[in-house]
Amino acid sequence: LITSLTYTAIGFMLPQKVGEPPPIIEMGIQAAPEDLAAAGFTLFENECSSCHKVGAPGGRGPDLSGVGKRAIDTARNRGGDFTQVAYLLEAMCQPGDFVVDGVANFMTKFDGRLEGGQLIALVAFLQDLGDVASVNGLEVDLVTQYCPKSAGGGGEVEAPIAAKPIENVE
Repeated sequence: LITSLTYTAIGFMLPQKVGEPPPIIEMGIQAAPEDLAAAGFTLFENECSSCHKVGAPGGRGPDLSGVGKRAIDTARNRGGDFTQVAYLLEAMCQPGDFVVDGVANFMTKFDGRLEGGQLIALVAFLQDLGDVASVNGLEVDLVTQYCPKSAGGGGEVEAPIAAKPIENVE
Protein backbone atom coordinates (compact mmCIF):
# COMPACT_ATOMS: atom_id res chain seq x y z
CA LEU A 1 0.00 0.00 0.00
CA ILE A 2 2.81 2.39 0.89
CA THR A 3 4.61 1.63 -2.38
CA SER A 4 1.45 2.24 -4.38
CA LEU A 5 0.77 5.54 -2.61
CA THR A 6 4.38 6.62 -3.12
CA TYR A 7 4.25 6.02 -6.86
CA THR A 8 0.85 7.71 -7.07
CA ALA A 9 2.24 10.79 -5.28
CA ILE A 10 5.24 10.88 -7.62
CA GLY A 11 2.91 10.59 -10.60
CA PHE A 12 0.95 13.63 -9.46
CA MET A 13 4.16 15.66 -9.09
CA LEU A 14 5.38 14.94 -12.63
CA PRO A 15 4.27 17.32 -15.37
CA GLN A 16 1.57 15.82 -17.53
CA LYS A 17 1.31 16.31 -21.27
CA VAL A 18 -2.09 17.69 -22.15
CA GLY A 19 -3.08 16.67 -25.65
CA GLU A 20 -5.33 18.87 -27.69
CA PRO A 21 -7.83 17.31 -30.08
CA PRO A 22 -6.28 17.05 -33.54
CA PRO A 23 -7.35 19.75 -35.94
CA ILE A 24 -9.68 18.66 -38.72
CA ILE A 25 -8.09 19.51 -42.04
CA GLU A 26 -9.74 18.48 -45.26
CA MET A 27 -7.57 17.45 -48.13
CA GLY A 28 -8.20 19.07 -51.48
CA ILE A 29 -9.06 22.55 -50.22
CA GLN A 30 -6.95 25.65 -50.79
CA ALA A 31 -5.37 26.58 -47.47
CA ALA A 32 -2.59 29.04 -46.74
CA PRO A 33 0.71 27.32 -45.87
CA GLU A 34 1.03 29.34 -42.65
CA ASP A 35 -2.43 28.15 -41.50
CA LEU A 36 -1.48 24.57 -42.29
CA ALA A 37 1.83 24.98 -40.43
CA ALA A 38 -0.01 26.23 -37.33
CA ALA A 39 -2.32 23.20 -37.42
CA GLY A 40 0.72 21.01 -38.07
CA PHE A 41 2.35 22.30 -34.89
CA THR A 42 -0.59 21.00 -32.84
CA LEU A 43 -0.34 17.64 -34.58
CA PHE A 44 3.42 17.57 -34.00
CA GLU A 45 2.91 18.21 -30.29
CA ASN A 46 0.34 15.40 -30.05
CA GLU A 47 1.83 12.80 -32.40
CA CYS A 48 5.57 13.40 -32.81
CA SER A 49 7.06 15.26 -29.85
CA SER A 50 7.44 12.17 -27.69
CA CYS A 51 10.19 10.97 -30.06
CA HIS A 52 11.31 14.10 -31.93
CA LYS A 53 12.54 17.38 -30.48
CA VAL A 54 13.14 20.68 -32.23
CA GLY A 55 16.43 22.30 -31.28
CA ALA A 56 16.96 20.14 -28.21
CA PRO A 57 18.85 16.90 -27.66
CA GLY A 58 17.39 13.83 -26.05
CA GLY A 59 14.67 12.67 -28.38
CA ARG A 60 14.40 9.05 -29.45
CA GLY A 61 14.27 10.21 -33.06
CA PRO A 62 16.45 12.81 -34.74
CA ASP A 63 16.27 16.51 -33.88
CA LEU A 64 13.96 18.13 -36.45
CA SER A 65 15.34 21.66 -36.38
CA GLY A 66 16.14 22.63 -39.96
CA VAL A 67 14.38 19.57 -41.38
CA GLY A 68 12.72 21.69 -44.09
CA LYS A 69 16.11 22.56 -45.60
CA ARG A 70 17.47 19.03 -45.11
CA ALA A 71 14.40 17.64 -46.88
CA ILE A 72 15.13 19.82 -49.91
CA ASP A 73 18.73 18.57 -50.01
CA THR A 74 17.69 14.93 -49.55
CA ALA A 75 15.06 15.17 -52.30
CA ARG A 76 17.59 16.82 -54.64
CA ASN A 77 20.16 14.08 -53.93
CA ARG A 78 17.62 11.38 -54.76
CA GLY A 79 17.14 12.97 -58.16
CA GLY A 80 14.34 12.87 -60.66
CA ASP A 81 11.19 14.80 -59.90
CA PHE A 82 11.32 13.85 -56.22
CA THR A 83 10.35 16.90 -54.15
CA GLN A 84 10.65 18.08 -50.56
CA VAL A 85 6.93 17.41 -49.99
CA ALA A 86 7.24 13.90 -51.43
CA TYR A 87 10.22 13.15 -49.18
CA LEU A 88 8.44 14.37 -46.04
CA LEU A 89 5.29 12.37 -46.84
CA GLU A 90 7.35 9.27 -47.58
CA ALA A 91 9.27 9.72 -44.32
CA MET A 92 6.01 9.81 -42.34
CA CYS A 93 4.01 7.15 -44.20
CA GLN A 94 6.69 4.76 -45.44
CA PRO A 95 9.59 5.42 -43.07
CA GLY A 96 11.46 2.22 -43.98
CA ASP A 97 11.56 2.92 -47.73
CA PHE A 98 14.35 5.48 -47.51
CA VAL A 99 16.32 5.80 -44.31
CA VAL A 100 18.81 8.64 -43.94
CA ASP A 101 22.33 7.50 -42.99
CA GLY A 102 22.87 7.48 -39.25
CA VAL A 103 19.15 7.30 -38.40
CA ALA A 104 17.64 4.10 -37.02
CA ASN A 105 14.47 2.80 -38.68
CA PHE A 106 11.98 2.58 -35.80
CA MET A 107 9.48 5.25 -36.74
CA THR A 108 5.76 4.50 -36.62
CA LYS A 109 3.96 4.58 -39.97
CA PHE A 110 1.44 7.39 -40.10
CA ASP A 111 -0.30 6.07 -43.21
CA GLY A 112 -3.84 5.35 -42.05
CA ARG A 113 -3.17 6.75 -38.60
CA LEU A 114 -3.74 10.36 -39.65
CA GLU A 115 -5.98 11.76 -42.35
CA GLY A 116 -4.51 13.16 -45.56
CA GLY A 117 -5.16 16.78 -44.61
CA GLN A 118 -3.46 16.26 -41.26
CA LEU A 119 -0.39 14.86 -43.02
CA ILE A 120 -0.29 17.91 -45.27
CA ALA A 121 -0.43 20.12 -42.15
CA LEU A 122 2.49 18.21 -40.64
CA VAL A 123 4.43 18.66 -43.89
CA ALA A 124 3.77 22.42 -43.73
CA PHE A 125 5.02 22.53 -40.13
CA LEU A 126 8.14 20.53 -41.03
CA GLN A 127 8.79 22.73 -44.08
CA ASP A 128 8.57 25.73 -41.79
CA LEU A 129 11.44 24.32 -39.71
CA GLY A 130 14.40 25.74 -41.61
CA ASP A 131 12.57 26.74 -44.78
CA VAL A 132 9.32 28.39 -45.80
CA ALA A 133 6.13 26.34 -45.83
CA SER A 134 4.85 26.14 -49.39
CA VAL A 135 2.52 23.14 -49.37
CA ASN A 136 -1.23 23.62 -49.59
CA GLY A 137 -4.23 21.38 -49.18
CA LEU A 138 -4.24 20.57 -52.90
CA GLU A 139 -1.35 18.06 -52.73
CA VAL A 140 -3.82 15.20 -53.10
CA ASP A 141 -1.76 13.25 -55.67
CA LEU A 142 1.33 13.07 -53.44
CA VAL A 143 -0.71 11.98 -50.43
CA THR A 144 -2.39 9.31 -52.56
CA GLN A 145 1.01 8.11 -53.82
CA TYR A 146 2.88 7.94 -50.51
CA CYS A 147 0.04 7.59 -47.98
CA PRO A 148 -2.77 5.69 -49.74
CA LYS A 149 -4.57 4.67 -46.52
CA SER A 150 -4.64 8.28 -45.31
CA ALA A 151 -5.78 9.63 -48.67
CA GLY A 152 -9.06 7.81 -48.19
CA GLY A 153 -9.71 9.53 -44.87
CA GLY A 154 -7.32 7.78 -42.51
CA GLY A 155 -7.90 7.21 -38.85
CA GLU A 156 -7.23 4.04 -36.89
CA VAL A 157 -10.85 3.01 -36.52
CA GLU A 158 -12.13 0.74 -39.25
CA ALA A 159 -15.67 0.95 -40.53
CA PRO A 160 -18.05 -1.14 -38.44
CA ILE A 161 -18.95 -4.52 -39.84
CA ALA A 162 -22.57 -4.77 -40.83
CA ALA A 163 -24.46 -7.26 -38.70
CA LYS A 164 -26.06 -10.17 -40.47
CA PRO A 165 -29.81 -10.29 -40.10
CA ILE A 166 -31.02 -12.93 -37.70
CA GLU A 167 -33.02 -15.52 -39.49
CA ASN A 168 -36.31 -16.54 -38.00
CA VAL A 169 -35.84 -20.05 -36.68
CA GLU A 170 -38.97 -22.00 -35.86
